[in-house]
Amino acid sequence: MQRLHNRRFGLNFAPRWGFALIVGALLLAVLPASAQAANRVAFVSSSGQLIIGSGDGGFRWIVTNPGERLVPSLGFTWAPRGDQLFFAVDQGGEVSLRIAEIAAQATLEIGRVGGSGLSGGEWTADGRAVLIAANDAIRLYAADGSGPTAVVTGQGAVRVISPFVTERPNLPTQRSLAPDDRYLLFQGAGGRYAVQTVSGGSPTITALTNNADAAQVGLWSDVAPLVAYWGSSGTSQVAVTNAATGETLTLDSGRTAPITPIGWRPGTTQLAYRGADGGVRLADLGCLEAGCGSNPLNDGVALLPATAANIQLDQDWAYFSDGEAIQALGLDCAAAGNCQNAAFTLGANAAPQTLMHIAGARLVYTAYTQNATDITDREVRLLDLGCLNNPSSCAPQPVFGGAVAGLLSADGAFVTISIRGDGIYALDLARIDTAYLTDLVSGTDLLLTARWN
Repeated sequence: MQRLHNRRFGLNFAPRWGFALIVGALLLAVLPASAQAANRVAFVSSSGQLIIGSGDGGFRWIVTNPGERLVPSLGFTWAPRGDQLFFAVDQGGEVSLRIAEIAAQATLEIGRVGGSGLSGGEWTADGRAVLIAANDAIRLYAADGSGPTAVVTGQGAVRVISPFVTERPNLPTQRSLAPDDRYLLFQGAGGRYAVQTVSGGSPTITALTNNADAAQVGLWSDVAPLVAYWGSSGTSQVAVTNAATGETLTLDSGRTAPITPIGWRPGTTQLAYRGADGGVRLADLGCLEAGCGSNPLNDGVALLPATAANIQLDQDWAYFSDGEAIQALGLDCAAAGNCQNAAFTLGANAAPQTLMHIAGARLVYTAYTQNATDITDREVRLLDLGCLNNPSSCAPQPVFGGAVAGLLSADGAFVTISIRGDGIYALDLARIDTAYLTDLVSGTDLLLTARWN
C-alpha cells in the first residue's frame, strides 16, 4: 500500500510498511553492504520500537523486539563512522547495553547495568567504546563486547552528558569526552562539575553546579583541550576549563538567570557565549593553553543581540533566528569589532518553536505562509548556503507544504519531516520524494528523536 501526498510543491509517494517488513528484512539481509550505505536515520516508532531506515526508503530494520523499551536517559547514539548504533533496553531492574551493527543487521550486548542513576551513551571519538555513568561509577564499555573499563570511581553519585536527551539536537553537540578522548567532563556529588584524564588520576573539581539535564554544557574546542559549560555558585556563570591543567576562567553574571556558552568557532579557540546582558559575544580563550594574564570573557566582542536563538557556527558564519527572521553574520566582523548591524536576513516567516538546522552547506527551517500561530500553516523551506558568496541572491525555497522540518542528514541530501495528522517521513531534497518512517503519537514529538548517522 502506498500513501499519496499532494502538497503544493509536488506529488510524493511514500511506502507504508506492514507485513511486507518481514519480506523486506529478508531481502535486505542478502544485499551487499554498499547497497545499504545510503543515509540512515534511527528513530523510535509509534509502537516504541527502535528502527533504522534509509533516506530513500530502501533499507528498514526493526532493531528491538515488540515490548522492548529504550531507557529514556540513554536512548540511542550513532557511532562516529555511522556504521553502528548504541542503544539501551530496559530489562526490568537491569539495563541491557547493546550495539547494532548495520551492515550485518545484528546486535551485540556489551554490558548490563543497574536501572537507576544512569546517564551517558556517548561514543569515544575513535568509535571503540561507549561512555556510561551508573550511580557512583563512570565506565567505558568496549563496542566489541570485551568488557568495561572504569574511568571514575569514589566520587559519589556521578553523571555524564546523555546525547539522546536533548530538545535541541540542531545545536552544537554536547560531549563529556574531549575530541581526542583524553579528557572527561562530568558531574559529581551535588551536580558539581569536574574534569580529569580518562586514563585516571585525581579530578579537578570546579566551583559550579548544575542540573543533570542542563543544555549547552560540554562544548569542546576542536583544537585545544578547552571545555565550556555553565552553572551556578550563588550566581549564574559561564566557565571554560583547560582540561590538561585545570585552569578555569569564569564570567559571573551577577544574577541567577542563566548565561551560557553557545559554541566554538571551528578550528579556533574562539568561543561564542551569552554575556551578563544576554547578548552574544565572541572571545579568544587561546591564552588558557599557556596561562592567562587577564580574562578574555570579560572583554568579548559583541556579536549578536540578546534576541538571537538557534545559533549555529561554521568557520566563517554565525547563523541564527531572531524573531521570525533567519539571519547570518560573517564572523570576520569580530576582528574589527564592528558586528553590530552587520547581520542580514536569509529567510522570513520562521514558525515559532521549530528547529533551524544546517548541514552539507544547506539550511532548512519551518515557515508559515499566513498565520504564525496556526499550526496547520507550515511549510519546509530550504536554502543552499553557496549563495553566501553573493548574499543578495540568498532566497529560501519552499520544498514541502503542510509539514515541520527536523534534522538534515550530514550531507544535506535528506531531512526528516513531520506531516500533521499523518506521520514522520524522510524527505529526499533532490527528488522531493518521501519515505515513510512512523506514525505520529499524540503528546510525543518523535521528530526530535529521529537522528541521522
